[in-house]
Order: sequence, then C-alpha cells, then structure tokens
Amino acid sequence: MQQKRLYLFLLLWFCIGIFSQEKAHHSSWLPFFMIIESRESTSSQIEKAMQSILDMGKKSLYPVKERLEQTQNPRYFYLLEKLQNIPQKEWSKLEYFKECYQKAKELFKQGKHQEALKIAQAILILEPSIDLSSEINAFIVECNLANAEKVEAKAELRFSQEYYSFGEEILLEFHLSNLQPTEITIFTSKNHGIVLDITQKDYFLHGNQKSETYTKIVSLGEEIKLPPGASKIFQIKIPNPIPSLLSYRVWKIAAALPRCRIAKGKIFSYPRIDFGEKETSSLPNTFHYLLKSPLNSCLWAISLGYEKHLFFASFFLTQKEKKEAIPRLIGVLESSSPVSLVSFGILKRFTNQDFSSKNEWENWWQARSLFWEN
Repeated sequence: MQQKRLYLFLLLWFCIGIFSQEKAHHSSWLPFFMIIESRESTSSQIEKAMQSILDMGKKSLYPVKERLEQTQNPRYFYLLEKLQNIPQKEWSKLEYFKECYQKAKELFKQGKHQEALKIAQAILILEPSIDLSSEINAFIVECNLANAEKVEAKAELRFSQEYYSFGEEILLEFHLSNLQPTEITIFTSKNHGIVLDITQKDYFLHGNQKSETYTKIVSLGEEIKLPPGASKIFQIKIPNPIPSLLSYRVWKIAAALPRCRIAKGKIFSYPRIDFGEKETSSLPNTFHYLLKSPLNSCLWAISLGYEKHLFFASFFLTQKEKKEAIPRLIGVLESSSPVSLVSFGILKRFTNQDFSSKNEWENWWQARSLFWEN
C-alpha cells in the first residue's frame, strides 16, 4: 500500500513538473501575443511580432493553436497556416493601396478634393516606400492646390503660450485671414458665432483621471470686413481654476464657425469655417522648471524617489525619451520607492496597457521595446 502511494506521489510530482515546464515554455510567446492582441499596437508592430513567432519555427505551433482557441483572433489562424505550410493566397499590399489610390483619383474628379487628399495621405503614412510614392506626392500637391482655390478665409486657433499655471486664465486667439485678391465680408448673426468644443482632462498623481466636456459660443459681431491679405484676431479667456487635488490638466479645444455668409463682391458663399483643434496644459507653477529637461528630470526624480516631480515631468517626454524612461519606471515597480505607485500610472498612460505586476510589464516590454516607434 505504501509502495502504491509512493508511485502515485512520484507520478503526481512528475506531471506537475511537466506542466510547469510547459507553462514556462509558453511564456516565451506571451510578449508577442500581447502585441498582436493589443488595440494600441500599430500594424508594423503586429507584423514584426508575427514574424518573430514564425521565426521560432515549428515549436510555435502548439502555443499559437492554443491561443487561437482562447481568443479566436484571425491572426493566429494565419500564423497556424504559415507554420503548417498550408498554401495560402497572399494578400497584396501593393494591390490594396493601388485600389485606394484609384478611389482617391475618382473622388478628385467628383470635386471631393479634401476626401481624396485624406486617402492619399493615409497611403503614404501606412506605406511610405510604396512604388507609387512620387506619383501620390504629386497628387497630394494637386489636391492641396484645388483645396486652396476653394478657401476664401483662412482660420486658425492659437494659444497665447505653450502651458499655463493653475489659476492663470487660458487665452485663446482666433485668427481670420483673407486669402482672396479682393475684399471679403463675413456675416454672422447675433445668435451664431464660433462654437468651441472644450475638453478639460485632469490627471491625478496616482493614476486617476477626470474629464469634463462643454460647449461655448464666441460672438464675432454681425459683420467682419477683411481687405485683401488682411487678418483679424479675436480673443477669449477661459477660466483655469486651481484643482483641489494635485493634478496635471490638459485642455483640448476645437473651434469652428458652422454658420456664416461670405460676400466677395456680388458673389456669396455659405461655408463652414474650421479653426482646427489645439491642446495646451496646466500645472503648478512650482514645477515649471522641470520642463527645461523633462527626461533628466524624470531620471533624477526616479533615483531620488520624488513622485511629484516624476509625475509632472513625465507629461513632456517625447516618444524617444519615453523609450529610455520605461525600463527605469518598470525597475521601481513593487519596490519600496515612493515613486513605485506613480510609475504604474505613468506606464499605463504611456502605453495604454494595464498590467498589475512588475513581471507582466517586464514580459511586455521585452517584446515591445524592439518595436517601439520613436
């Protein structure tokens, strides 16, 4: 009886050992699976992750098959077919983008120059080295010229400065310019003006966020005369109250004049005038000095454990600087450092990932760092 129990114990121990090895073995693919499944991954990053799995060869078969069963993600089906050497008709990027370009040219012929421009620009963003790049660039110039001929008044939204202190009002400037060789008059009514869509988003020290959106109408008067080449600037101030909790605030403002009448001599048009969308930010005045060298400020704050300094400086890092900071941020997770908790929030904001442990972040970064786009 005792011998039987011993055999059962050894068998159980052996099975647990195999299971543990199998689990550890599968973890080699986990970082690539994360990239493939993440909504924030670009097509380039996904392609590189898939190629990395294919480069591992036949040993990827079982992990990919298992992941396909769990997620039903079609990319795993594609990988499975590749790994099993099943013939498959290859999707041609070139043919796809040629079709898109053809559609853009058709839209241009229909007078839909702005729509055609967006498609052409998207092609070059997704595939900058495409064989048709020189032709598409010439087409973009043609679209811009066609659009310029239609524009009677140029409109632009500007902030008076790059960032503000809390309690300091946000000064918005609306620039209107006449691009025509003759005088134009813009007519609006008392009840209509520039419509502002304002979003105020507050980021708090330990990762929480609060967002508020509202609309404001700015009256321009009923008649605006602009001689050839002339410009006018309208200003408005937006309150920027001091928050009750330590936070960093982002203002996103879009402005448009949806209803107006433009007179050019005896010719009238009824365009929508867009001023565009701009962002600015607010933070306590005492932390402005950190922005002279945000990366150095972040690294210094991590080493000294200054969570507030790290928090504010992190908002001003470039993509390239984020790549340098991320492994340092991961390094202090789950540590006794005062910046440990803040680092979780910063990593989440940088990457749109929400891992709960240092190990998960390390696995993700091990694969993602190769594909991080500067």
